[in-house]
Amino acid sequence: MESAETKDSSQKLKQLQADWKATGPVPQTDSQETWNTYHGLLDRYYANQGRFYELKELDRRRNQEAKEALIVRAEALKDAPGINKALDELKKLHDDWKHIGPVPGEQREPLWQRFLAASEAVHLRRKEFVDVRSAQEKENLTAKQALLARVLPFAEFTTERVNEWRSRTDELQEIKKEWEATGPVPRAQADQLNKQYWNAYKAFFNRKNDFFKSLDSEKNTNLQAKYALIEQAEAAQQNPDFDEARNIIIRVQKEWKDVGRVPEKQADKIWKRFRAACDSVFERPKQETRQREERQSAASSEQVTRLDKIAQQVGALSPEQPGTLEGFRSLIAEWQELDAAADQPGAGTTDRGEEQFHTLMGKYLDQTAGITPTDKEDLLFQLDIARLKARPQAQQAFTRKETGLRREIQELENDVATLQTNLDFFARSKNADQLRQEYQGRMQEARVRIEKLKKQLKQLRS
Repeated sequence: MESAETKDSSQKLKQLQADWKATGPVPQTDSQETWNTYHGLLDRYYANQGRFYELKELDRRRNQEAKEALIVRAEALKDAPGINKALDELKKLHDDWKHIGPVPGEQREPLWQRFLAASEAVHLRRKEFVDVRSAQEKENLTAKQALLARVLPFAEFTTERVNEWRSRTDELQEIKKEWEATGPVPRAQADQLNKQYWNAYKAFFNRKNDFFKSLDSEKNTNLQAKYALIEQAEAAQQNPDFDEARNIIIRVQKEWKDVGRVPEKQADKIWKRFRAACDSVFERPKQETRQREERQSAASSEQVTRLDKIAQQVGALSPEQPGTLEGFRSLIAEWQELDAAADQPGAGTTDRGEEQFHTLMGKYLDQTAGITPTDKEDLLFQLDIARLKARPQAQQAFTRKETGLRREIQELENDVATLQTNLDFFARSKNADQLRQEYQGRMQEARVRIEKLKKQLKQLRS
């Protein structure tokens, strides 16, 4: 201020102002006096430099623009999300305001009043927020006091029934969910309220743990009793007299129900073991019936021998010693004679045996000279027809086969129609030509398959 004006005086002053702004806060007792001295010196500097008045006015206008920008930011804080964040931002704006230099005299008070109004709007919003929060905390307090009244009786709860302990536990856990979902309460009541709640909560579970511990000895005694019943049930499994074994199982089942609870870890295991022994006795007649049915449905020893023989013949084929159509038909005739010779159920061929024979015949044709894939398909289809005719319910089997062929033909025809429709939409371009060729190829394959299926359908009807 007292030095002679030079061309870089203004720059030096700007640096001093920047240093002032960058310097941290001073003790509050000295803050205002230091601030007044600083701005008083700045005012005297500008007043003494009359020939640089324009520079001073320009600087003050720039200061005005800077403060107007701060005002705009402060006014926007009224609607900014998060009141605490808005208050922090407002404090920073006030700090920035202090470090901006003087503005034109006529603008000083209007700018300050506008900035002050924006600040008051944020503080008013904070007050409204605090009022709303306070009202909500009071509502929460009422709600938690009601929940506490429901929880306190749990501290003295006691019973000798396991199910009641479990139902009351579920009830207490539901109250806990409500408690945790209820928002904060006024800080003055929070500690005492939480302390009462958790003391009652823990007291209930302490009593519950003591009760279940007292059951351990009784449960172990019951466990030994149930093991004894299991041994009786398993011994009944070996009793050749079914009626006697059945009476034993009925008795031990009644006694089982009268025995109390056992340790949870063993409960499921011993129950499965006991039930398996009981079921084994009661299922004995059904099991014997199933075994008879399985023996009847199993392939006869002659069928198994014949399949092994055919498998050896097929395995011996080679390009040097291929199969023949005569050999193929001969094997089919021998197989059909096996089923025709059956004089009782289960003595002829089974469905599983037929499937194995069909597979072997396919392998035989693979090793037969002069047989094309189409020939193979036709011959195997004829074999399928013969197989259907030999079934007890041949008509139903033919109907199912015919339905399957018709469905496949219909699906393929629908595919061809869809491909044709898509083909008609292709533009004439290089890429479209490639797609067209691909679709035409797929359509041709589908048509060939349709013709084969129609031929098979015709054979099936003849």
